[in-house]
Amino acid sequence: KAVVHHYISIIMGKKKSSPKEEPPAEVEKPETEESVIELHQVDTGDIIKVKQVLDETVVSTLITTCDLKENHRLGNIKLILMAVACAFAAVAQFAPVPFPENRPLLGVCGTIYFIISGILQLILWFVDEDAIMITYPDESIKETKGLRVRTVFPRYTEFFTLMLEYEDNKELKKKGQKPVEFVKETWSVGNFFDVDGYFDAAGFDKAVARVYERFKKKQFDVEDDEFTGNNKQKKD
Repeated sequence: KAVVHHYISIIMGKKKSSPKEEPPAEVEKPETEESVIELHQVDTGDIIKVKQVLDETVVSTLITTCDLKENHRLGNIKLILMAVACAFAAVAQFAPVPFPENRPLLGVCGTIYFIISGILQLILWFVDEDAIMITYPDESIKETKGLRVRTVFPRYTEFFTLMLEYEDNKELKKKGQKPVEFVKETWSVGNFFDVDGYFDAAGFDKAVARVYERFKKKQFDVEDDEFTGNNKQKKD
């Protein structure tokens, strides 16, 4: 009996000492983060700022959304000319030659500075014109010519015009060769800016991407007076 009571006490002790079952831990649900879209606000009365915002969005869309690569050749040439002009200006300013012995040096440096500045201005007038970007050929569609991106936003008007054409179109126009292939689209800035000046960048991005899709599909516009706003596509 003593042995039986001993085993019973051991069994009862194990039951008492057995740990209690803990309730299952609650699964924490991940908190959903709400995406906040920051809208860029612009003074719509400042036509230069509005055009700058639209131009920057056009360039960004063509590079990021349309996978085009910008050709910086002309930009690099202008930077080199600017650097040379600044170098001559620095020599004229800091050369260790006292006045009036430095007058010939000042004359040479000043003349070269103004010549280079004039060359840069001529490039802006006759080469750049209204172009905001030149691209390399689109490899995805096996293009052999780059793209010239042009925009215009005249004063005292609400209409912004975007024009995509081949880089050599300008030379073809000078030679009188046709057809000159391009795609053009005109929008009212009121489509992308509200009354408080907040800019719908996503909506404008999609609009620019649609224009480039037309260009890729060769849905070119009929040649007419540039930037008139009313576009007509060529009939196949």
